[in-house]
Amino acid sequence: MKKVKQLQQRPEGLEAFFRQSPHERNWDKFRHYPDYKNAQGESAYEELREALVERQHALCAYCEADLTEYKNYPPRIEHFCPKSFDENGRFNWTLEIINLLGACQGGTQKNYESHDADKSKFYWANKGNESCDAPKSQKVPDLCILKGVDKHYEVIKILKPSEIPESPAVFRVTILGEDAGELSENRKQIGENEITERAKKTINKLNLNCDRLIDARR
Repeated sequence: MKKVKQLQQRPEGLEAFFRQSPHERNWDKFRHYPDYKNAQGESAYEELREALVERQHALCAYCEADLTEYKNYPPRIEHFCPKSFDENGRFNWTLEIINLLGACQGGTQKNYESHDADKSKFYWANKGNESCDAPKSQKVPDLCILKGVDKHYEVIKILKPSEIPESPAVFRVTILGEDAGELSENRKQIGENEITERAKKTINKLNLNCDRLIDARR
């Protein structure tokens, strides 16, 4: 997991949606917005997804998996602050581009049909091997909270990919030994501080050391 550069402006389809419905924040209405197709025939949703993938060099914002690998399972648009969270009407992050990331399927695929599928690393979908936005689900990162939060939300303390320092590396992967492939916070480079603690919790909350991802890193 490393720093992700976010979109600098809304793609034309999202901009068109806002021009037509400036106060609308319903994700499903945007996803199925019927009044826009770009030159490639993409809907506003598809155009936004492709813009995020291109901006992230086709890597998942969390686990850095290849977002183009599985032909039948396109990348997801991840909301760092959940769509359901509007902080009691104070602010809704749903369609804010600073809240949107390109993410993999998080191990929820029912089968793996890849152009270079390695059968030795096949994992059936199960909760233990879900990662990234799948286990994060509706949990609210504390960085999303401007003023307060209802008690029924679970608040988690994790790093936002766009706010990870570019250098030194915050995370490291063990290369050799029985722990090869494991991701950990890079204490040797970044020391003991707030970022170190967030890095550790990010690995845990996003399940970035599930067997599926460890195998993929080896």
